[in-house]
Amino acid sequence: MSTEYQSRRMGQVRFTLCHPRANEAMRLYLINPTNPLVSSVTAQDSRWNRYRVWKPLSLMVLAGLTPPEWEVVIVDENLGAPDYPAMPRPDFVGITAFTSQAHRAYDVAAYFRRLGVPVVMGGIHATSFSTAHFETK
Repeated sequence: MSTEYQSRRMGQVRFTLCHPRANEAMRLYLINPTNPLVSSVTAQDSRWNRYRVWKPLSLMVLAGLTPPEWEVVIVDENLGAPDYPAMPRPDFVGITAFTSQAHRAYDVAAYFRRLGVPVVMGGIHATSFSTAHFETK
């Protein structure tokens, strides 16, 4: 994957992305990892869980800000376990995580990195810890 610098103005950097597969849309996965504390899959286990399941609103905002020609897939693992090997290979992966989701987020990131896919992590956990912490995982 190559990027070509286009312009810089008002603190914004713009890039032109050259897709390795001609005539195909860039594929972006935005992932909300399983949260062991709260999940709709386990909502029946505790009456409080049905009130504590958070929607990945940040991922929805990012999807809305992504160029319209990109294919964006939001994966919320709290709704069910995805079969990543059966899914088409993405060009980029974005992962959000609370600290309670960090271990699963690292596992998902490692899986995609092994495939050579660039991964970006965000959310409360990533904001609370230094980048050196993520480089060691």
